[in-house]
Amino acid sequence: YVNRPVKLVEEPDNPHDPNAVAVMVAGELVGYISREDNARVREILNSREVVNLSAFIGGGDYKIIQEDGETIRDSYGFSVKIWIKYI
Repeated sequence: YVNRPVKLVEEPDNPHDPNAVAVMVAGELVGYISREDNARVREILNSREVVNLSAFIGGGDYKIIQEDGETIRDSYGFSVKIWIKYI
């Protein structure tokens, strides 16, 4: 695990979704909150005090080294999971 700052940024001028919320990790865009969840996340950001925000980035290219030394390369869907603790 690598510890990097996580920030959620509202994008009211986003041409695809005026309710868009970008997920930034270490200043880099890694994805967006889903359309199904972005209204709730915006409500939390605008009316609650966020005390902790963390993200887990998973997926992408990876390799498995088997017991016999053979290396298998594979990839699977990229995902970002966000945890918001608020009061």
